Amino acid sequence: MADAREITFSLQDSQGKKSTASVNVPSATTEADTITFAQALAPLVDAITGSKITKMSLSTPITLPGGLKAAPVANSNNNAGALFQFITSGNHYTRTRVPGFPSDKFVTGSQDVDLEDTDVVAFTGAMISGSGGVSPCDARDEDITAITFARELFQTTRY
Repeated sequence: MADAREITFSLQDSQGKKSTASVNVPSATTEADTITFAQALAPLVDAITGSKITKMSLSTPITLPGGLKAAPVANSNNNAGALFQFITSGNHYTRTRVPGFPSDKFVTGSQDVDLEDTDVVAFTGAMISGSGGVSPCDARDEDITAITFARELFQTTRY
């Protein structure tokens, strides 16, 4: 069974807080048809929210590469995560949270991620320098240039 395509609406409220709403469409739906549907759905979402729609995006499932875990590590918990903050070429901050972050990748006795851990170095290196000719950026399309911090961030389950 293929994963569905996901349309995500980004919304901002009057206090400047941001949130998202997602709608799935069948994986067999073409990208063009999905975009047409999203554009038709946007005014309907706009009519039932007090928030402003700031962006729509389309997530297309990608085949996972081989060699990944076949099952979660025992006692892994998506609520326990690590927040990585980076700085961009435009001197703006951007963050990404990695859920299920293992406790052995934190500095002992601290909430700080061990930035010298081999796996962490590989991840932050790819976030800063890219891989395969692609470099991550922030929402402003500014290249990520350095990491500013990485620490534990516990989040409750959304639903």
